[in-house]
Amino acid sequence: LAKIATSDLPRSHSHLRRSLAAIVTYADNDSRVKTTTFPAEVRELMIRLRTVLTSTAQMKEHRIDPEKLLDLHYTLAKSYAHSPELRHTWLESMALLHKQHKNYTEAAQCYLHIAGLIAEFMKITGKHSGGCKTLRTLSPNIELEESGIKMDKGTGLE
Repeated sequence: LAKIATSDLPRSHSHLRRSLAAIVTYADNDSRVKTTTFPAEVRELMIRLRTVLTSTAQMKEHRIDPEKLLDLHYTLAKSYAHSPELRHTWLESMALLHKQHKNYTEAAQCYLHIAGLIAEFMKITGKHSGGCKTLRTLSPNIELEESGIKMDKGTGLE
């Protein structure tokens, strides 16, 4: 998806967007799954994919604007609330960008969010009882953004 988003082929973008829309249409209209949660899950996945597609394409456009680039990293990190590993990756990437621009306090906040994400994951897996709320005295945003992480299907932690 990221390769398509950063390609210089606008046709790829339009074909992909139409394909994503067609998938939603099929899921919504398939009588075998209409009464299940599947159509809603497909819509949610397509929204996340569009967010990734749009943000990745905008990153290419704004690579020389550090503030906009960091905003896009934040958008992607938020869009991966369902996937702790991917969220961790984007938070780490944000921290590195902040350090490059000597914004050490902001980089530290990213690392605190990563710690909160790990603590919450450990809570879900039964290895830590407090979760991310143990870090709320350092930053209240950690508990707001990292609590209640959702897991992708197939991780064994749903």
